[in-house]
Amino acid sequence: MAANTLGEALRNELTVRLGQDNILGTAVSMQGLGGENVKVLVDGVPVIGRQDGNLDLAQLDLTGIERVEVVEGPLSVNYGTNALAGTINLGSPASAPTTAPAPGLRPTPSTSAGSTSPAPPPPVLGTTTS
Repeated sequence: MAANTLGEALRNELTVRLGQDNILGTAVSMQGLGGENVKVLVDGVPVIGRQDGNLDLAQLDLTGIERVEVVEGPLSVNYGTNALAGTINLGSPASAPTTAPAPGLRPTPSTSAGSTSPAPPPPVLGTTTS
């Protein structure tokens, strides 16, 4: 689905409720909580709201955004504070996780070990080493 703003992209999402205010713009709420309780991220970086943590979703441009991830529930451990109701993460193609190596490249596992012998004692001033 093509959308120009985040509000348009989330309009058909069942778990997200959008509210329109003439002054504050389009606000989002999840699980009955809104404002600072919904974390909005762009490539994992939090988007900061202007008043009481509210964001105007119409101001977020989706140019260069490949995917919109909506995750419900308190995920403060994963996404930081203020993710009590849920998290909306906007991802660009550059931030997409890669699961396979590029064609022609093969990962080569290797191991190495250090020395188990003790380190030599430090030199003492006024003495010579033999």
